[in-house]
Amino acid sequence: MKLPSNLSKLETFSSWPANYRFAYAMVIVGIFVCLGFFFFGNQPAEGKVLLGLGFIVCLVLGWFMPSWAIDEKEEKARRAWRK
Repeated sequence: MKLPSNLSKLETFSSWPANYRFAYAMVIVGIFVCLGFFFFGNQPAEGKVLLGLGFIVCLVLGWFMPSWAIDEKEEKARRAWRK
């Protein structure tokens, strides 16, 4: 798979706004939580299906979030322009 095209516009993870960084960290936590409960939890089949869906959603978000994130300076400029 190819990385998102506008990933190169981001300088570093620290240049993302705080809300984007927090959401990305929670996506990573969600991946590990879903995997942990899937393999080590005692769920019925329906629970494993929902954990699998949660895992897939977290993976998709983790893949596409860097392309959605904007630079913190850019976001502040947009907010100032809207005021």
